[in-house]
Amino acid sequence: MPPKAGLRCLDGSPGGKKQPGERLVDEALQVFIARYSEVTHLPIENKGQISKAWKRLSTRERGLATERIEDYYYNLDNVQYCYRAVRYLESKVFENEFCNSFL
Repeated sequence: MPPKAGLRCLDGSPGGKKQPGERLVDEALQVFIARYSEVTHLPIENKGQISKAWKRLSTRERGLATERIEDYYYNLDNVQYCYRAVRYLESKVFENEFCNSFL
């Protein structure tokens, strides 16, 4: 009997194959995580929670979340109050209107 998806075999290889759509979600998530960390200068904590929040978003929301990181960050009055990545996604901060005065 083959191992269940998400589990690893004794040799460390993945137990199941990912569908093409899942790979695209994973790649987009990795791009988001890298970009969020780069722009906000915050360490990424708890990728599992970020992944859960990411999967709850629609495709349009995922695109907006990645595109609007800079708008969000540069419109903060004080960067000490910058949300961690999971809170940014859960609160859907990327849907807010931002002033692009930094351009």
